[in-house]
Amino acid sequence: MVNNVHIAKSCSKTNTNCTPKSLIVDLLVTHVEKREVDWLQPALLVRLNWFEAKTDSNLELKMGNEVTAHVKLKSVVGYENEYGFNRQTYLTAGGYKATGSIIKDLVFSVNSNNQDMTTVSTEHLNVNRPAQRQLITDKLLRMINLSVSESDSKWRHQDILLALTTGDKQLIDYAKKDTINKLGIGHFLAISGLHVGLIYLLLTLTLKLLIKFITGINSLINKVINKKGFGSKLSQSLIPMLVPNLLSLSFIWFYVFMIGTPSSAVRAALAISCWVLFKMLRVRLGSFTILLAVATCSIIWSPWSYLNVSWWLSFYAVVGIIIFFRLFANRTWSEGASIVENTKKVVFVAIAFQVFMVAWMSPMTMTIFGGISLSSIATNLMLAPIFSFIIMPSIVIGTLTLDLNAPLSLFMFSIADEILTWFWDLFIWLKLESGWFYLSSTTAFSLVFLFIVLISTLPFISKYFCRLNLTVFRLLSLIILLFFGYKIPNIYRDTWRLWYTVKPIKSSVPTEAASNRTALFKKSNELRTLISVFDVGQGSSLLVSQQDRTSQYRTGNFSMLIDLGPIFPSGANATQAVIEPTLQKRGIHDLTQVIVTHLDTDHIGDVLAVNGTQFENLIPQNCDDLTKLPQLVGTERVALTLIWPNISIWPELVELWPNYSRNNKSCVILIEDLASGLKLLVSGDITHKVEQILVDAHHQSNINLKADVLIASHHGSKHSSFKPFIYAASPSIVVFSSGVNNRFGMPSQEVKNRYERYQISQYNTAELGQIDLLLNPNGQQIEIRTTLNKWSPFWKKQNPFSFHGQIR
Repeated sequence: MVNNVHIAKSCSKTNTNCTPKSLIVDLLVTHVEKREVDWLQPALLVRLNWFEAKTDSNLELKMGNEVTAHVKLKSVVGYENEYGFNRQTYLTAGGYKATGSIIKDLVFSVNSNNQDMTTVSTEHLNVNRPAQRQLITDKLLRMINLSVSESDSKWRHQDILLALTTGDKQLIDYAKKDTINKLGIGHFLAISGLHVGLIYLLLTLTLKLLIKFITGINSLINKVINKKGFGSKLSQSLIPMLVPNLLSLSFIWFYVFMIGTPSSAVRAALAISCWVLFKMLRVRLGSFTILLAVATCSIIWSPWSYLNVSWWLSFYAVVGIIIFFRLFANRTWSEGASIVENTKKVVFVAIAFQVFMVAWMSPMTMTIFGGISLSSIATNLMLAPIFSFIIMPSIVIGTLTLDLNAPLSLFMFSIADEILTWFWDLFIWLKLESGWFYLSSTTAFSLVFLFIVLISTLPFISKYFCRLNLTVFRLLSLIILLFFGYKIPNIYRDTWRLWYTVKPIKSSVPTEAASNRTALFKKSNELRTLISVFDVGQGSSLLVSQQDRTSQYRTGNFSMLIDLGPIFPSGANATQAVIEPTLQKRGIHDLTQVIVTHLDTDHIGDVLAVNGTQFENLIPQNCDDLTKLPQLVGTERVALTLIWPNISIWPELVELWPNYSRNNKSCVILIEDLASGLKLLVSGDITHKVEQILVDAHHQSNINLKADVLIASHHGSKHSSFKPFIYAASPSIVVFSSGVNNRFGMPSQEVKNRYERYQISQYNTAELGQIDLLLNPNGQQIEIRTTLNKWSPFWKKQNPFSFHGQIR
């Protein structure tokens, strides 16, 4: 059964004018090879690509449709890097068991009944019985489009209205999402505690008023006729308390299931349910105890939900809210004070609440989003009251009356759209989106550390915090420390890694651990060259930069990107997912040079996606045109040499170059760290044909292929890395940049055997994730750090289809 449908577009944040290329379908598997999945088994949710499905105008797949098809499944994997988007974590947190693709020619049926499997073309597919969430989406968009066509009215935020109604954010483009995040109002779009709580509050108040009205009318009638009747019995029973709460709880759970049970909405419904249950049972429990019960229930409901950052954000935010209102419990309203004084107090508390929550949430936002929005104080202060009392009630009423009263529904949604438009224009006019500040990982860690110290010491220095349990603060500090220690490990974890991950690569260098540690910490103020080979799947990308020993923050004046990773037909690219976050987190705001070894899609990426940095040379250079070869820019610490192509050594290339394949037109670059004398050879995707040419020139002393580290040619293809080339380079370390379970079988076993025969240490991004090579000055040693190691969680390496198999 179709659980969700996403339109994959050839879009990026720099290309929003794009056309649909494929469907991304989330399927809830109910039958495998005509056999029903046991109901005792966990739900089998898979995410599939249906390429070219959108080319058929008669095919309109919707949530709730049943699909029978042949599919190709594979394990859930993602990029494993120090920073950036991790698809595996995201999908695992969402409960997905596998990914894959639907085989286009073997789609049998898309219908509401389990008919016999007969192969049909997509032109005759039946699509009916959509899910309730899909029906609401269709009705809302149809109503808005009809309004536009009839009255030429403009709906500027129908994408936000749809997100607030059903949680579907597909219509919101990259630029708008980015602006929303920079304004600090992204939490309004997630159907969470604010939305579900408002629905519960509105329904409960309405039902209580209705019951009170009925009771009052009945009591009045009974007084007239001098008879004790239904009204007095009703007022003395438990019905005024039970009915509103139970009906409201039933409705919010119906609403949660109707929109597809997103985790944030489930958590909010669980929190309200626990609070109402304890209240009705008259069980007195503290706020933190109830919160712990909700967290436990949410983990039972979805065991992997804790991997989602929204889980941490929501509970962390609620802890902040509880702490704030405990501090200001008696400061919002005074019975004996005038209305003016009480109004001043309310305004003061509202402003204090926004300032407190921005400060409270800043460690999370710095860690997860790489920055902080100072303008969020103003945006939330202006938008939160209007959103709570006008926009959200209008959307709720509009949704409930979609079938009952279309004009009223249209009117309510139009009110919400007008208010959103007014606030959006105001925020843009005030340029509040410029209040977002990116922070490097070192700066973020320092601020987080200060925050932890402040939280830990506040109970001792402020009398107001005496109202809070000191043990709660200590426990909270420990949780924050553990979470941020996992998320921002670069300072203290690197110090530990320096102690044991040193790898000597020359036999003449002392190998005793004590000698290595003495050498490492002897000159901590020196710069060293850092080469990061990113895990970008079946592609290639590496960053060469300089840093201080004690910090991940770039302190040198040199940084260079070689290759930008793959870009896919859907528009997704590794440049945006991996490289941009890494540059921001490491504080790299400019690049000396960007080189693309050749023009295959697994190397070119999307350089414009890196818009968070300021480049002097935005255009990547390549070796495809001999008249425009890259002019490599080195420094006094790093020397760069373009070995291939070089027309001064091979003048015949001028005539023969058009006959070379794209792979053989790869740039071959030698990088030398002058302080240590260590060398790195980047060979692109050249085959044995070019390797033989390079070996011949090496033997003739025209070039020098000797290197300490070799980035394996063509990801370890069996058509590259032949023995004479390996012998000429004589590396101590070889790095394969390849994807997990890639269809090409790279690196091939034959190539791995060749390197093993020469006793060369092998590292593969498919197995280890991002690989960092730190070249230490004044010493023949390389420190190697990998993202995946023996301490990595099992679910990042375990094959979900086998107890004994591993993904990586």
